[in-house]
Amino acid sequence: MDGLFRGRIVDSSDYIQKLVKIIGAITHHGKAIIVGRGANFIVGAKSGFHVRIIADYEFRIKSLMDSRGYSREQAKEDIEKTDQQRKKFVKNNFNRDINDSAAYDLIINSAYLDIDKITGIILNSYPLKNYL
Repeated sequence: MDGLFRGRIVDSSDYIQKLVKIIGAITHHGKAIIVGRGANFIVGAKSGFHVRIIADYEFRIKSLMDSRGYSREQAKEDIEKTDQQRKKFVKNNFNRDINDSAAYDLIINSAYLDIDKITGIILNSYPLKNYL
């Protein structure tokens, strides 16, 4: 944002450098939840507790239709665009596959659980991780 206001173009390498610096500072202080942005690839497997929340395609379509009032086609387009952007971001910046299950400590299918149950699973699982 600073670059936009000062007339300086911010390229992706600037963004990634700042992202790594910010996430590093956050993890240094601890007790934070970082959603997305490839944080698990930045801090590594030995630091933090990395959770991926997934759901099947049909559940995701219905969720977007219900929550945002999208048509079925709009929901499909949004899901495909978002998935592609996330996959590309992780591949281009960390040379990793966002779908690599080994990059996560826990993967939860949200299609069958409400937010309270998901939160409970994460909070109960976090202390079980062995930090080597």
